[in-house]
Formats: sequence, structure tokens, C-alpha cells
Amino acid sequence: MIYPRISSLILVPIFWVLSLSSSLAHEFWIEPLSYKVALGENIQANLKNGQDFKGTTYSYVNEIFTRFEMVNKAGTEPVKGRRGDRPALNVVTKQKGLHVPVYASTMQWVRYNKFEKFEAFIRSKKMDWVLAVHEERGFPTEKIMETYYRYAKSLIAVGTGAGQDRFLGQPIEIVALTNPFTSDLSNGVDVQVFLGGEPYAQTDVQIYHYVEGSTDAVEDRVTTDSQGRVTIPAFEGGPFLINAMHIRDPRPEGIKKGSHWESIWATLTYELPAD
Repeated sequence: MIYPRISSLILVPIFWVLSLSSSLAHEFWIEPLSYKVALGENIQANLKNGQDFKGTTYSYVNEIFTRFEMVNKAGTEPVKGRRGDRPALNVVTKQKGLHVPVYASTMQWVRYNKFEKFEAFIRSKKMDWVLAVHEERGFPTEKIMETYYRYAKSLIAVGTGAGQDRFLGQPIEIVALTNPFTSDLSNGVDVQVFLGGEPYAQTDVQIYHYVEGSTDAVEDRVTTDSQGRVTIPAFEGGPFLINAMHIRDPRPEGIKKGSHWESIWATLTYELPAD
């Protein structure tokens, strides 16, 4: 598998390192200010890191991502900005159709000083096999190092939003098989999770959505089938955050950091109509 190139020396502001490292087991997502915009208007979106669809907003900082692009039927363009820009995504629309911003982070890391915290995280993600392998390999029960990477996408409509999401080559990725802006939503939204370019079967997918009038997101969980597919119930209208993750052996950059494990995270955000 081919990984994005990671710089061996990146000078990142300390608040970024602390914020991202302390956010393990939390989601990282793209949150548009509006999921539907008119042609000629700007698509604007924040980069968010948090839990239960609530979190901290981050500025545009090019040292902490390896990929930040806008994909539409015309092709792919890099998302440009200046350091400190908020919202981090702010691009003018040039054509109608479905627009998909895609983001890949650089390597981040966290250290579990106590095994209980690491165990709680692993069990919360239903990946208990990691605990058995951890013991078999004689890994420590304190100061456990984990490196992690974030891969985020969002679906934004310009005009009607006609078009189709597709696999964009992320190590772990959620692809919307249903267009929430133009498709029949009576059966919900079909998505497919990919790991290393192949369907990620029998994995846990977390769903967060806001019910009208509520300030707290509702959480649900589903499991992908043998083809990595799952249907996200339509529930009520409003924004949705879909999350999937995987734990594996660290890549060379993580090994140099002293990492015992690597986690990779995928998110997809979209909005369903209120009617």
C-alpha cells in the first residue's frame, strides 16, 4: 500500500500538537457553514475536532495536512489559503454540481500513561483483538505510544448538487453511494467503507446526527456487510457525521517515533433535507 509522504521534520505550533494529540478517540471532520450554496457563492467549511459532533474549530495550517482538495465533475483542485484562515476552507464556486472537499492529516501521536485508558479506547471501538496482540508482543502496559492519521470528506451541493461521490484514494475512506441532495432517501443513505482501497467488511461505523430543536447529537452504530456497505437510516433532516476507523502496525514514521500502534480514521459529513 502506498502512503502519503510525511515530512520527517515539521514545525507545528504547540497548541496544534497538544490539541490533536489530546483528541484521540475523538472525530475529525469537515463542517460546511452551509451544505447547499448557489453558483458564484463561496463554499466555506471549518475543520473540526471533537466528540459527539461538537468540537474545536481549527484554522488553515498547511504543515498539518498532506492533502486538502476540492473534487467536482471538472476535476480536482488544491484548497488554497493563508496560515490562520478561518474558515479553513473558503473557495468560490465556478460550476454547479456535487463538490467533495477531501482532507488528509500528517502524523499525530498520543501516549497512554496508563493501560486502562488504552484498553478503554480499544474496547470502545470494538477492536478487542488489539489487546491480545499487544500482550503477545510484550508491549508495555504504560506509556503506550500510538500514532494516528485523519481522513475527512464532506458532500456539498452547488445548485442542485447533481453528481456522485467516488473513492478518492485515501487509506481509509467512506464513499457515499447515495447522493443526499438528489436521490430517493426513503431507504436512507448507502455508504461504503474502504480500507487500503478494498471494501472494509464487518467494521463498526458510528453515526452522529442532530434532531431538529436539539443541541446534542444523537449517536447510532451500524456494521458494514461483506462488501463494506451499510445503509445510514435517514432519521430526520439535518447534518450527519459518519465515522469509521482501523488500528494496525505503524508505518516507518511511527516506528521512528516509538509507536506501538497506528490508527487511521475516516469521516464523512452531509446534510439531509428537513422535509
